[in-house]
Amino acid sequence: MAMLLNQCTLFIGLLLFFPWEPICFTWSYSLFDIPLQSCILTMTSHNFQHILSWEVNNTGTIPSHYTVSYTVMSAVEEWKAVESCTNITKSSCNMTDIYETHETYLANVTGFNGKEKLVECVNSFFPITDTILDPPEVSIYGFKDSINVTVHHPATLSQIKNKEKELFSVVVIKVQSSNTLNKDLTVEMDDRENITTIIDSLIPNSNYCVSAHWDLQFSNNLMQSPLQCIMLSSSQESVLGILPEPKNVRMNSVNLKNILQWEPPDFYKENVTYTAQYISDRTFDKCKNIILTSCDFSDISKYGNYILRVRAEFEDDQSDWVNITFCPLEDTTIGPPEVLVESLTGSLHLHFSCPKVENEPDMWTLKDYYYSWTYNVQYWENGTNDKLEKNSIYDSEVLTDLNPQTVYCLQVQGFITDKNKSGEWSQPICVQTTDNGSHPYLTYVTVLILSMIVVLILVLGCFCILWYFYRKVKCSFFCGYSFPQHLKEYLEQPSHSISFLLPVPSSESECFDKLSVIEESENTGQDP
Repeated sequence: MAMLLNQCTLFIGLLLFFPWEPICFTWSYSLFDIPLQSCILTMTSHNFQHILSWEVNNTGTIPSHYTVSYTVMSAVEEWKAVESCTNITKSSCNMTDIYETHETYLANVTGFNGKEKLVECVNSFFPITDTILDPPEVSIYGFKDSINVTVHHPATLSQIKNKEKELFSVVVIKVQSSNTLNKDLTVEMDDRENITTIIDSLIPNSNYCVSAHWDLQFSNNLMQSPLQCIMLSSSQESVLGILPEPKNVRMNSVNLKNILQWEPPDFYKENVTYTAQYISDRTFDKCKNIILTSCDFSDISKYGNYILRVRAEFEDDQSDWVNITFCPLEDTTIGPPEVLVESLTGSLHLHFSCPKVENEPDMWTLKDYYYSWTYNVQYWENGTNDKLEKNSIYDSEVLTDLNPQTVYCLQVQGFITDKNKSGEWSQPICVQTTDNGSHPYLTYVTVLILSMIVVLILVLGCFCILWYFYRKVKCSFFCGYSFPQHLKEYLEQPSHSISFLLPVPSSESECFDKLSVIEESENTGQDP
């Protein structure tokens, strides 16, 4: 007797034909086979972030773990397991990094209890048609018989818009009114962050609503932006006579260099100017009637809290003020200090330079404002992830207990202890340590002995050379005479040798023999 298991799948045809039609296959298992449980696969895709989830029928044993695999339908390939979703216990899997936009995939979920397979489900997915994309953002500004429409890329699509430019190159603007006027306007955005267009020839004293969506003809999940509605007026050039406010007003403060920045309002006219002020005990104009979208507040006092504000101006129209609060010492970003590293005797000698503050006399640094300034040092052997830390309140520090002839990397940041405020890390600097110098005396003695041996060899060599030349000169200019042999024998007798040394008595007359020394001739064998 056979047991039947019905599972509904999708018939995958050629990629040129849409939509695909669902059909059902019936698989048969013999009496001795174990029928697999069914499950429901759901792919939730938002802005190309793909999350696969599943739900298992609770009619049998629940699997203890799951394995997710996939395959590409355009190529004949085997199933590939998703490494991050192998032997998992949760019933979901993030497959964002696996799927390419323009491919069609099959996803497979297999559930196990131990080594026994209990569940197996398959589903298809085509990212470019099945994902849901956030719509563009729309802002409008109304005049007597026209609407100024600005379309922006949403921040949620910032990571994928450069990769998939063709998806966001065209936007469709829909205009609806109470007079049953519906109009669609197609605008090319290309690579621009935003685009502004004017919808004119409208009816005064009428209410209009505007929305937009991406021009994706192949997508099954188009989303319209929220409706932006406005009532046009016949008595005013601009609705309510008020300019839009500057956008994205923010303070960019690094090392107490305080720059207030903003973006232009959604206003199509040119020559818009701005005024920026700060309020402490009273109001001060800092930048007035400027066309730049930034204002330098670095010369305000570093102590205290301020309200900074900016507005747009055009002819006689003014926007509302946009206010932000700012406390320089609390809100500024501490930049990385400068670091000089010197490698000596197996240790690293560090010299720090605290970031300087502009617009201050005598080159003040941040240490003059933060009295609990501390340097945090991170260092590690190059190629490892084991980082060591050291703190210093001084402008120099020595890293000891380092391995000799090893490359160490380090980076430094400023830290304000009483405010628990951390600065930015400096760029890593890598330096090789020298010999640790643990046996300097042995090295000195060895060098001294070798030097003495070398000097002794040189002295002996010079002496031998001088002696050799001395003998040569003596032999050349002072030839020696040989003493007669019979006189040597005569003088060697003790009685004769002593007699020469004894004093001669005064009473006796001295007797001398005449001794002649003649040169021995060559014919020594014959008597003369």
